[in-house]
Amino acid sequence: MRDTYDTEVEKLDLTEYKARHILVDEQAQALALIERLEQGADFAELAREASTGPSGRQGGDLGWFTRRQMVPAFGEAVAGLEPGAFTREPVETRFGWHVILLEDTREAPAPGFGEVKEGVREALEKRALRDYVETLHAEADIEILEPAAEKDASAGGGAAAGDGGGEPEPSPPQ
Repeated sequence: MRDTYDTEVEKLDLTEYKARHILVDEQAQALALIERLEQGADFAELAREASTGPSGRQGGDLGWFTRRQMVPAFGEAVAGLEPGAFTREPVETRFGWHVILLEDTREAPAPGFGEVKEGVREALEKRALRDYVETLHAEADIEILEPAAEKDASAGGGAAAGDGGGEPEPSPPQ
C-alpha cells in the first residue's frame, strides 16, 4: 500500500498560486487594461476600478488556489506565468475576459499516508477485483444461445405470424 501511495503522490500537482485578476465583459476592455498595465498602472487599483467580479473590491485578490480549482483556461494561463508577470493576452472563460497577475507560487504539502490510507486500500481492492473479473472473462468459454423460435426463423423454417407457429396452444380441459 505504501508503494502505491508513494507512486501516486509523485504524480500530484501540488503547486498553489497566489494571483489577482480583473474580470470584464468585453475583450476590448481587457486589451485596454493590459495596455495600461504595460504603461505601469497599478494592477490592484485597476481591478478596483474596472473589474466586474466580486474580487474587484479587494484589488482582484484571489488568494491561494490550485490550478484545478479554476476553470481550465484560467488555470492554464496562471500556470504559464512567472511570479510578477501578468497575461499579455486576455483569457476568455464562461465568466468573461480576464487579465491575470501571478503574485507567487508555493508547493502545498502532500496528504500524509495516514490521511489517505483507507482510500488507497479501497483503490487497490477495486483494481484487484477489476483485474480478477477481466481474467475470468478472458478465460471463459462464452456461448450465446438463441431461443428455439429465433433459430427456426433464421433457418427459414419459421411459421408466419398468426398461423399457429411458435408456442403450441394449450389443450382445452376435458
